[in-house]
Parts: sequence; structure tokens; C-alpha cells
Amino acid sequence: MGFLGIPDPWVWMAYVLCFASTALCAVYGILNWNAKEEDGVDLEEKIEELEEKPLDEAFEEEKEA
Repeated sequence: MGFLGIPDPWVWMAYVLCFASTALCAVYGILNWNAKEEDGVDLEEKIEELEEKPLDEAFEEEKEA
């Protein structure tokens, strides 16, 4: 009989890694919840600006930058 009734160590290792990756992703998300871009621009503001413009204009501005 294995750990928690799972006889194969590779199976429980997969479960452990899934839970560990979920926890790490949650911690990363919490730490970077309101993060700003490297140049100090708030990402939400940038998204709102891009949503207000027609797609062609937004694409040209991003292409020039």
C-alpha cells in the first residue's frame, strides 16, 4: 500500500507537483496584482487607452514605439 492509497510514486508525485504549481501561481498573482510595467505605466490604464482607439490607430502606435 502506498501513500494515501496511491501505490505508484509517480502518480502522487504528479499530484504534489500540480498542487505546488497552483500554490506558486497564486502567490505570484497576489504579489503582482497591481504591478506596473517596467517604464512605470499602469497596465490597466494602457489597456483602457487602447480600447478607446480604433484598432488600426492602436496598432500603428504600438508599432512605432
